[in-house]
Amino acid sequence: MPDEVSRDELHKAQDKSFLEATAQERAYGLVNDGTFTELVGPQDKLTSPHLPTLGEAVSFDDDVVTSVGMVGNRPVFVISQEGRFIGGAVGEVHGAKIVGIFNLALAAYEQVAIKHPGDLEEYRPAMIISFGTGGVLLHEANAGWLARTEVMDQIQACHGKAPVISVIGSKVGYFGGIGFVATATDAIIMSPQGRLGPTGSEVIERKGKEKFDASDKSLISRTTG
Repeated sequence: MPDEVSRDELHKAQDKSFLEATAQERAYGLVNDGTFTELVGPQDKLTSPHLPTLGEAVSFDDDVVTSVGMVGNRPVFVISQEGRFIGGAVGEVHGAKIVGIFNLALAAYEQVAIKHPGDLEEYRPAMIISFGTGGVLLHEANAGWLARTEVMDQIQACHGKAPVISVIGSKVGYFGGIGFVATATDAIIMSPQGRLGPTGSEVIERKGKEKFDASDKSLISRTTG
């Protein structure tokens, strides 16, 4: 993703389909116009400490956008994965950013509960996760699995406080060990192009016992959604 994208560019991006949009464009489009604020973005230059050692390129946002905006009177915390960088795989920095924004959502709930006890439902914060990942980053497997566990814990902590909504509709879909996270959320919204399953089509093609063509869209649709 580019280091900086102007608000005008993001506003124009709302005309794109959800399927074609980048992680940042999807995050921007999920909140009210003019309220989007990216947290720990490319400008902070946080990258994986392990990928350079392995000869891999890095991304300044570690392929996940974390942001906050408003929908009506609600603060909405958005996580949006970028599947175009190493398949949106979850590693150390990626996982830490996700866990961090859950902490912010829970803190926001506590503040809202004190400030608006009589009309909490109008101001209750929410979490939206726009998924686009093939699973755990194998280069940082232990950190990725730990991140999955921590995210599942955070989802449980949000129950009854801040609803967590999964949105699945990007090109990559939602697969691998991280795919179980979606099933723990309060609701899943999935487009006709969305895909969800324990194993992505490319992995099935390489590792499956029977012939499977990962380029066959109709076959993929029948198999993974």
